[in-house]
Amino acid sequence: MSHAIFNRFLGAVALYAILPLAVNAFNIPDDQPYIYDYYDNGVTAEEYVAEYKGTPYRSHVLSASSDCIMQAEDFDNGGNNISWSFRNKGSNAYRKDIDEVRINGGGSGYIIGNVSAGDWLCYTFEVADAGEYELRICMSSDNVKNLFFEIDGKAAGKIISTPGLGWDNYTTVVNTGIMLTEGKHVLRWVPSNSMNMDYYVWHRTGEYVDTGDYGNHGFSYPREWTYVSNPMFTELTSPMFGVGFTSPLYTADPSAHVWNIDGKEVLYLYASHDMSPAQGCDHMDRYHIFSTEDMINWTDHGEVMNAATSNRYTGTVNNYGEEYMWAPDCNYNPSDGLYYFIYPHRIRMNGEPVWQHFLATSENPAGPWKCIGYIDGIPSTIDPCLFVDDDGQAYVFTSGQGGCWMTKLKRDNWLEMEGESVMLLGPDGDVASGFPSFHEGPWVFKKDGRYYLVYADGYTTVNRMQYSVADNIAGPYTPKGVFMNPMGCNTTHGSVVEFKGKWYTFYHTADFSGHGALRSVCYDEQTFDDEGNLNLLRNFGEPYGGTVRTFNGGTESLTLSAVEYNDGKGGNAYYKRDMSVPSRSADGVELDNFEFLRFTLKVARSGRYAMTLRAANLMADSKVAVAYDGTYKTAENGRELPDKSHVGSKQELYMFPLTLEAGEHYIELRVTRGAMKFYDFTLSTGAAYIPGTIEAEDLEADDYRYQDKGAWERNSKGYRDDVEVAIDSHSDGWHIGSTSSGDYYKYNFIAKESGVYTITTRLSDNPKASSRMRMYIDDEEIDDWSFSGKNDWNTYFDHDVKEVAISEGAHVLKFEVVRGPMNIDRFTFTRTGELSGIGETLYPNVSSDCVNVYSIDGRLIKHNIDSRTALDGLDRGIYIVGGRKVAK
Repeated sequence: MSHAIFNRFLGAVALYAILPLAVNAFNIPDDQPYIYDYYDNGVTAEEYVAEYKGTPYRSHVLSASSDCIMQAEDFDNGGNNISWSFRNKGSNAYRKDIDEVRINGGGSGYIIGNVSAGDWLCYTFEVADAGEYELRICMSSDNVKNLFFEIDGKAAGKIISTPGLGWDNYTTVVNTGIMLTEGKHVLRWVPSNSMNMDYYVWHRTGEYVDTGDYGNHGFSYPREWTYVSNPMFTELTSPMFGVGFTSPLYTADPSAHVWNIDGKEVLYLYASHDMSPAQGCDHMDRYHIFSTEDMINWTDHGEVMNAATSNRYTGTVNNYGEEYMWAPDCNYNPSDGLYYFIYPHRIRMNGEPVWQHFLATSENPAGPWKCIGYIDGIPSTIDPCLFVDDDGQAYVFTSGQGGCWMTKLKRDNWLEMEGESVMLLGPDGDVASGFPSFHEGPWVFKKDGRYYLVYADGYTTVNRMQYSVADNIAGPYTPKGVFMNPMGCNTTHGSVVEFKGKWYTFYHTADFSGHGALRSVCYDEQTFDDEGNLNLLRNFGEPYGGTVRTFNGGTESLTLSAVEYNDGKGGNAYYKRDMSVPSRSADGVELDNFEFLRFTLKVARSGRYAMTLRAANLMADSKVAVAYDGTYKTAENGRELPDKSHVGSKQELYMFPLTLEAGEHYIELRVTRGAMKFYDFTLSTGAAYIPGTIEAEDLEADDYRYQDKGAWERNSKGYRDDVEVAIDSHSDGWHIGSTSSGDYYKYNFIAKESGVYTITTRLSDNPKASSRMRMYIDDEEIDDWSFSGKNDWNTYFDHDVKEVAISEGAHVLKFEVVRGPMNIDRFTFTRTGELSGIGETLYPNVSSDCVNVYSIDGRLIKHNIDSRTALDGLDRGIYIVGGRKVAK
């Protein structure tokens, strides 16, 4: 159904959203044909061309005899929102009458640059010879970006990804299989993000075949898929949200169940569906179901429920773009022999958005499904787990509003509650004692008479999975700890199930897409210890060659070659998007964006250590992120090599501190931008050195003051556990937040050489605050700065303290919060000049002569004064005292 038709339908039923629906008040029809609401703009190609008001800037004719070149800057005349829409305006030397589109010099002459998401340009062209054409696009970008084309208002070809080899490295990508009839057409280019566009080349590749309207993608279900490695189902395709293209099928929040079908055990997987292009989790509005008999050969039973179908047959409504349908589940009701599919769907009630948990029934675990309404009375929560106990009693577990909720359902009507929903608690009568750092995604299973409740925690921006156990389904629940480390995705959600004598954990990652809201389901075998506890899920591979290397610390270092990455399958020990296995015979391992290697090692002694990574850029400005047991120890979006623009040569990236705990762990190297070659890395003792950067979160644990302990408990996200300081994440790493007047933090560092330094402090603050900070080197004050409402909490700014004299050797930086809250990100020490004789001229260690005192720029400050008191009353800085540089 077109969105235009769909919106008219929503308007027709809007009246029903004014009042909440009572239980059993749904007027549910028996006949419920599925509503496929694939994108359709409601305009035919002929209508689009006839109504288009743009005119060609240059003539372009496509024929079988020769290729047709379109320069990107030769877009149509017509005006804003007619033939172009462009955010960044600017004059140009090529089309001087147009300043609403950025035409820059570059590439083959001129290019379209300064591009933003949401921009578009149109080009009119004529086709002399109908046929199948390919469109070759010459372009550049700083990273992998997506773009697509429409012809006559319909999808043309496929979504294209830019190579991302750097702004000055123009390469050609090809869009194939475009069928064009004779006559006039309009091409529209739509980028997803910043890129440079140079030119297009049309090339005829074959005869015309009528495939229907552009973008009319048919999907035939069921369809088969074979498991090779994690992640799953990425070779399958799906419609996209709001455009007429297809994308890889993205799946998340897997709920796994085993049913006996015709005497055979069959595992069914109920997953939510991340729709591309992602907009947070707002474009999740439908579901797929998968099944397997052997964990290798899988069947996709297709799209089984969506917002359009649910709203139509239950009379509920939500605004366009709010059709949220998140993590689902399913279970079998032995009393009526039906399968119940449960899904959280956000609808409008009294004009306000409310989450309700809807049910649909079927005689088959894969559907077709009949919507029967929602369970009235469950708090507005998400992520339902529909659990049926051994006696046939059904319960719904959901997450939100401060914890995990359990709702008992009536045996004879699963749309009705037996009593009220209750929040599950731990031994101390609170959530925290039963479910430490509870976040979302509850999953309940029963083993050997015990109830296991699995959930995603709020540990960091990349969640872990923990579990708690109870002898009674209502609790109290006893926490048992982490059984799955973070997997590089900012969410996690999973299920644990037994199938044919083995246990498996299902979960999701974002490895394939590199986007936290475009996830893919994975699974790995799960084991238990002799006491029934879940062992750590080993979804990171096994030590290379079966031998665990040991880092002893102290004076010993450990070097691991990149080719010694873990043994195991793709998506676990390593990840290559083309599903290849990285070579172990070369001198290093080359990885593209989103790809990673993992290394298991044993740490003999806990401590703060240094890591030196030897790597080369294969593309300028590439970045690498380092994780320890899945938790990022660099910024999540990575760090650049010291000479970030240099390509090809081996460089060393020094990182300190890397806090390691005694025991077996793994280190992950993940490319987060561009492409890199990894050679090896060394773990050793170390220190913070300058010139260089000290991260605020790396404060010394033995001397600090932090007063807001409540904020520490709420916001400490797992970067380190040895300080009671609120360490939280932001777009470029970690920071100290929720500060109070009087707090202070200290940092030991070693200056590799004496000199004059600029210290750049990176901060953010409340726009309504009046703040003040002080800084000290070796207990001597070097800065006292007041600031007020510089930006906002998420927009960081730099403050420089210049001309700070620092001698070679060990020192202590102290940062003090004098007034007001602030976020403290990092301190960067940049050496700006020499300081000759610094060892003899650190004030007041100077001679007793009478001297003149000059500023560093030559201004006379004091005349004929005793050098021992010459700098008394002056600010800290560099002065000329008796012809010598002296640092105060």
